[in-house]
Amino acid sequence: MRMSQRDALVRVLTAAGVLLLFGGATDRARAAELEASLHPVDAAAKRVDTSMSWGDVKFTPGSTDKEVKILVQIEGATLPEGEPLAVPGGPTIYRHALQIRNVSTCEDTSTDKGLGGELPDVDIRTDGSATLEITAVGISMSQLPGKTVVLYRGKSAKEKRNVVACGVIGPKK
Repeated sequence: MRMSQRDALVRVLTAAGVLLLFGGATDRARAAELEASLHPVDAAAKRVDTSMSWGDVKFTPGSTDKEVKILVQIEGATLPEGEPLAVPGGPTIYRHALQIRNVSTCEDTSTDKGLGGELPDVDIRTDGSATLEITAVGISMSQLPGKTVVLYRGKSAKEKRNVVACGVIGPKK
C-alpha cells in the first residue's frame, strides 16, 4: 500500500511537532535549574573570596511545586582545626550545617534569616570533599533566585559557629 503525499506530509509534521513539544519541555526544565557556587568566607573580615570555589549547589524542581531537589558537591574545602567526627563504620568527617538564607548577599555573615528551615548537615571528608543529595519540602524554585546558600562550621545547625562558605542562587550557567 502506497502512502499519499498528503499522508506523508502529515506524518512528518506530526513528528516535527512532537520533537518541538518535548524539546521545548526539556529547554523549560533546563531554564528552571538554579545553582550557587560556594565561595570561602572570612567571617571575621566580612569578606567573600569569589576567586575561589569549594564546589556547587544545584537546585532542580521536585515532584510538586513545594519541593526542590538539592545536590551539594564540595571539593577542596578548607577544614577547621580540631577533632573531626568519627562515624562508626564510616569515614572520618567534619560536620557542617547548611542553610538557605532569605538574603541576597554573602557579605552580611551575621544575618541568620533562613528560608524554609534548616537543611541536613553536610559531612565533609578529611580530603575536603562532600556530596549530599536531598529533597527540600516546603520551598519552591520560584523562592530561590537571589537568595543565598550558606555552609556553617559546626556539628549541627543548632551549633552554627560561623559562615565558612556562601553562594548566591541564580540561573544555571
